[in-house]
Amino acid sequence: MHEEAKEKGGKVHLVVSHSHDEKKNPLSAADKLKHVKRMFPDTHVEASTKDQPSFLHHLSKLYKAGHKHLTMIAGSDRIEEYKKIIDKYNGVEGSHGYFNFDKHEVVSSGERDPDSEGAEGMSASKMRKHASEGNFNEFKKGVPKHVSDKHAKEMYDDVIVT
Repeated sequence: MHEEAKEKGGKVHLVVSHSHDEKKNPLSAADKLKHVKRMFPDTHVEASTKDQPSFLHHLSKLYKAGHKHLTMIAGSDRIEEYKKIIDKYNGVEGSHGYFNFDKHEVVSSGERDPDSEGAEGMSASKMRKHASEGNFNEFKKGVPKHVSDKHAKEMYDDVIVT
């Protein structure tokens, strides 16, 4: 995100989901914010809310704040979907609000190889599985290398407690 922002002369704005359930979203929005802010302290991070639940709401918020160009970073499997949605609503008033970016694009956060070892092959499903099986060592492999063992353990504990 930071490399892309630097290249484009932009700012990073990261939004984590507020959704929370035991199966697929074991961390509350507050826990997600806590961990992401600690992992990436130089990043503006906020959580979606019930009032602003979708990325379209956040695009409207960014546009209202004066941003005219958008580069959204997404997993390679979601790029086309996000492009179509942004194209569809750019310049269109909706329940999400309004945005009309002069320029917008969706770029890949990188390819994920599910057969790869370590972070490259990690997924949220694998992380939850490792936590539910009590396997901290495998869980830690999916955490960025710059994160301390202590912080990784706190995140692991937060995932298995919920």
